[in-house]
Amino acid sequence: MEGGEKLPLPLGMLGSEGIYDIPSLVERNKHPFYREFVVSAFGPSEATWAAASPRQAATGSKLWEKTEVLIISHSDDDEYVEKEQSTDMLEHIKATKKDGQGQAVYLPAEGKHDEIHEKGVEMARIVGTGLEMVWVVGWGASWEDVRGGRM
Repeated sequence: MEGGEKLPLPLGMLGSEGIYDIPSLVERNKHPFYREFVVSAFGPSEATWAAASPRQAATGSKLWEKTEVLIISHSDDDEYVEKEQSTDMLEHIKATKKDGQGQAVYLPAEGKHDEIHEKGVEMARIVGTGLEMVWVVGWGASWEDVRGGRM
C-alpha cells in the first residue's frame, strides 16, 4: 500500500468502561484524584478536556460515526468510571446516527473496572458479541432480528 491511500473503515467498534466526557467525569466525581488524573493527562484547561472528549466532538468528524456496528459496554460494578459515561455516550451516538447508518447498542458487562480486561473472560464475551453483530449487520439484518428471535 502506497502512502496517501485510504484504509477501509472498521466494520465495528467497541467501547468498554470508557471515559467519553472528561469534564463530566471530573464534575460527577468530587474526589481530588479525578481532577489530578485529568490534569496530569490533559493539563488544567477545561477546554482541552472537552476537545479530548468523544461525546463533545463535532458531528461528522469521528470514525465511530461511520462504522456499521458500535457497542458501548459498562459494568454496574465499575468502581472508577460511572455508568453515565457509557449511557450518555450511547444516547449521543444514537442521536447522531441517522437511519440506515448502522447499529449502536449497550451491552452490560460484569465485574469490576480492571477485572473485565485483566481476567479476559468477560471481554471475550463482549468482543464475541461484537463479532456476531458485525456478521449480522453485514447480512443486512439488525441486532434486534437476532436477539428478538426473528433470525
